[in-house]
Amino acid sequence: MSLIPERLVNCMLYEEGGKLLGTGDIKLPAFESMTETIKGAGIAGEYESSTPGHFGSQQVEINFREPTEAIRRLYTPGKKQLVLKAVNQSYNSAAGTKEQRQLYVSLGCEFKSGDTGTAGSNAETGTTVTMEVSYLLIKDKEEDILEFDKFNYIYKVNGTDYLSDVRKILGI
Repeated sequence: MSLIPERLVNCMLYEEGGKLLGTGDIKLPAFESMTETIKGAGIAGEYESSTPGHFGSQQVEINFREPTEAIRRLYTPGKKQLVLKAVNQSYNSAAGTKEQRQLYVSLGCEFKSGDTGTAGSNAETGTTVTMEVSYLLIKDKEEDILEFDKFNYIYKVNGTDYLSDVRKILGI
């Protein structure tokens, strides 16, 4: 069976506990490794050395079509747990069918900034909320693909925990 990934069919964003936050689009966090420039005797030049499992600031941006009750809840101080439930679609070339599977994303985040948008006739407001992310879990079906927890030193990709030795050495 050859599955050809096609698209994300649709998604819903919830607050922990199952309350729908509203309709819109979500830009998930980017990963940029923290690096240090290494140079000196024995090296013909320099290179950027990354620290596994350590990343710069990460944000999730949520674009709402209209101001909703969710804006009031997300603007409040303190950590929020958000859940994105989505449907991925692939084409099964052997069977000639389309297949859907669940994509699940859990985010531990806190309010960073917001833009309440623009009021206009018969138009979306462009209301956005940016949240700083400290925890991220991505599952495809029920399989963990990526888990990152800044405060608990967890960085797992496809089941391999790249910070387990760091935790062990630090005694945590």
